[in-house]
Amino acid sequence: MDILLGRELETLRDTLRLQQEERLADAEAQGDELEMESAAGVLELLPDVLPRVQVRPFHLRSLSHMRELDPNSIDTLLSIRGMVVRTSPVIPDLKVAFFQCSICGQTEQVTIDRGRIAEPTQCPTCHVRHGYSLIHNRCYFSDKQMVRVQETPDEVPAGETPASIVIFAYDDLVDAVRPGDRVEVTGVFRAQARRVNPKITKVKSIYKTYVDAIHFRKVIAHGSSASETRTASNAAKDDGDKTGEKEGRGMRVDEVTHGSRFPPERVAELEELSKKPDVYDRLVKALAPSIWELDDVKKGVLCMLFGGNSRKVKKGTEARRKNRERARQEMLDADVENSDTDMEEEDDDDDGETKLNKRGDINILLVGDPGTSKSQLLGYVHKLSPRGVYTSGKGSSAVGLTASVVRDPETRELVMESGALVLSDLGICCIDEFDKMSGTTRAILHEAMEQQTVSIAKAGIIATLNARTSILASANPVESRYNPSLSVVENIQLPPTLLSRFDLIYLILDAPN
Repeated sequence: MDILLGRELETLRDTLRLQQEERLADAEAQGDELEMESAAGVLELLPDVLPRVQVRPFHLRSLSHMRELDPNSIDTLLSIRGMVVRTSPVIPDLKVAFFQCSICGQTEQVTIDRGRIAEPTQCPTCHVRHGYSLIHNRCYFSDKQMVRVQETPDEVPAGETPASIVIFAYDDLVDAVRPGDRVEVTGVFRAQARRVNPKITKVKSIYKTYVDAIHFRKVIAHGSSASETRTASNAAKDDGDKTGEKEGRGMRVDEVTHGSRFPPERVAELEELSKKPDVYDRLVKALAPSIWELDDVKKGVLCMLFGGNSRKVKKGTEARRKNRERARQEMLDADVENSDTDMEEEDDDDDGETKLNKRGDINILLVGDPGTSKSQLLGYVHKLSPRGVYTSGKGSSAVGLTASVVRDPETRELVMESGALVLSDLGICCIDEFDKMSGTTRAILHEAMEQQTVSIAKAGIIATLNARTSILASANPVESRYNPSLSVVENIQLPPTLLSRFDLIYLILDAPN
C-alpha cells in the first residue's frame, strides 16, 4: 500500500510540474512577469524526493476474536486484542526486486505482490529468454519482525488452551511492542500456502494464516479492568461515593507512534487530587472497594503499585573518587602519554566508576488464614496493572517463571520464550499459593527479587534478561491456619534468604468468635 501510494504521489507531482512548465511557457510568450514569477515559485516548491507516506487506521468499530477468524476473514481489515508472548529478530523483507539482463545489461524493477515476485522471462532489447539475474544490492528492503500474540487469560474459555496468532510488523512498527504488552492490533488477515519442500513448487492444501500489522495500540487490562481503573480514580476523587461508568473491553493508554499523553482535563484533575491533604486515604478507599477493611494491606499494595525510584550509585567513597580525579588532572597537566588509557584501566581494576543498582520495586508477602480475600486482592492488582502476570505456585515451574528454549515452528531454530517474571518486566507478578511452590522454583526468585535479572544458559543460549518486577505473593501458614502458640517464623516457614527479600510481610488473621 505504501509503495502504491508513493507512486500515486509521484504521478501527481509530475503532472503538477508539467502543468506549471506549460504555464511558464505561456507566460513567457505573453510577457507576463507576474505569472512567470508565480509559476517559477511553484516549480521551486516541488521536491525531487517525496517523503514516504504511510496510512495507519485504527480503532475499528468492531473487535474480532482469534477463535472466530475463518476463511471469510481473509484479506479483510480487522482488529484483535491479546498479549505479546514472543518477538523475533529483525528480518530484511524484499519489497522491490532489481533485475538485470546478463547479456545486454537491460534493467527492470518488479514490485512484490502478495508475497510473490513476477520475474521477467524475456529481455525486450536482446530478446533472450531467462537471461535476467537478481542484483541484491540494488533491491529495496524493509524491516520485518514476527510477533506472536496470545489470548489473555480472561478471554480463554474454560478447559481450553489459549489461542495464538502470528503477526508481522514492518518498518517503524518493528520493536514497537515487547513481550508482556497487552496490545490491540489492526491489520489485514492473510493466508499463505505451505510448500512441501522449499525446492519444490508443490504446495499443501492447508494454508497458514497471519496478520500484516498496520497499527499497534497498547491497552490495559481486559474485561472490567478498564472500567475498574476509571472507578478507582472517580472513587478517589469523590471519596468513594461515586462509581465510574463502564468503558467497554479496554481503555487506551498510549499509541506507540505518538507516545503516552493525557488530555489536559485529566492532568488538571490529577493535579487537583494531589493537592488534597487526604489523598492517601482516598486512594486507599478506592483500591479494591469490594474488599472490606484491610487498610494497612491496601496501603502497602498502593505503594507497590506506584513503585519507588531505582537508583544507580557509584561504588567507592567520595574521598577516593576525589583523589582519582586529582591524579587524573595532574597527569593531564603533565601531558603524560596514554594517561587516559592508564587511568581507565585503573578505574576498571578498582571498580570506582562502575555503578551499583538499587532497586525501587517493592515486594509484598501476604500470609493469612483461608477466606481472607488474599487471592481476590491479587486478582484485582493483576487487572489494575498495565503489565503483569498472574500465576499459581503449585502450577509454576522454574522454566515457566524465567525462560524456556523451544524450537520455532516457522524456522525450526531454537528460540527463547519469556516466562512469567520476564513478561512482567516493569510491572507486577502476582504469585498465589506461594507456600506450595517447590524449593527448586523458589530458588529462581532469589536473583529476580534482589538483582532484578534472570540469567539462563540453555541449549547454547546464554543471556541475562531484565526482570524489573514487583512480586506480590500470598501464602497460607504451615497448618493452613495461623497457630497463635507458635512464633511468626514457625508459622510461615520460608527460607530466611527468601523471606528477607520481601519488603512488607502482612499477617491476615481470621479470629474466630
